[in-house]
Amino acid sequence: MIKFFRKIRQNLLKEGKTARYFKYAIGEIILVVIGILIALQINNWNSQRHEKNQELLILTSLKANFIENLETLSKAKSDITEVYTASLKLLTLIHPTEINYTNEVVDNLIGQILNYYTWDPTTGAIDQVINSDQFNLIQNKAIKIKISNWSRLITDSAKDFTISNDHLFKTMVIYLEKHANIKNMPTPDAVYFRTKLSVIPPSNFDSDYKKMMSSKEFENLIDWQAINHAYIINEYEKFQSFLETTLKLVNAEIKNHD
Repeated sequence: MIKFFRKIRQNLLKEGKTARYFKYAIGEIILVVIGILIALQINNWNSQRHEKNQELLILTSLKANFIENLETLSKAKSDITEVYTASLKLLTLIHPTEINYTNEVVDNLIGQILNYYTWDPTTGAIDQVINSDQFNLIQNKAIKIKISNWSRLITDSAKDFTISNDHLFKTMVIYLEKHANIKNMPTPDAVYFRTKLSVIPPSNFDSDYKKMMSSKEFENLIDWQAINHAYIINEYEKFQSFLETTLKLVNAEIKNHD
């Protein structure tokens, strides 16, 4: 097309038709400009389409992470709630004068309290988004704000776990080693199921929990552990709310891509 216009201009110059020559020259310039604008627009459309596709892949990965974390969080919250409940039951049996328990019941409750439960969230897709340019590809501001709060929730939860575990292993276990019969406390069946190990036999020593079960010190230890579990359950509730609301936002945004 450009060669065609050029040939016309050359003929017009030869024929001395200057006015018409300039009209064709301007037309040629306009045509070139239009072609450049169309090319830029097409390139812009392609770039936007590529970014949209990338955003959809990111949102899909985040969705998978959130769903998996909700499932594992639900199990962890259920487990630690059982530990919390065992702590409350044991607290009702601790009394300065009354003996309303059996050694077997005390062993079982302490065994449940000593169960060590953690929730290890899957963070692959989330961390990758936070620590890369992928974050800027997400257009929904509400989702970006939610993802920005992820690290803070992880940090807060880790602090509560540290406090609880320090109390459990640095204080409670040391106390129980002196006053309880740890060997008679149940070990989770899953341990033996996975390892195929023989079950540890019961202790050859008789248990006498009268002093421990009438001790204010022991009551305080169990009470403090129950409080620690309550804090962790509270963090789990925050995480569950975070995951559920963020997942709704992500699902809605994915639907907008359809």
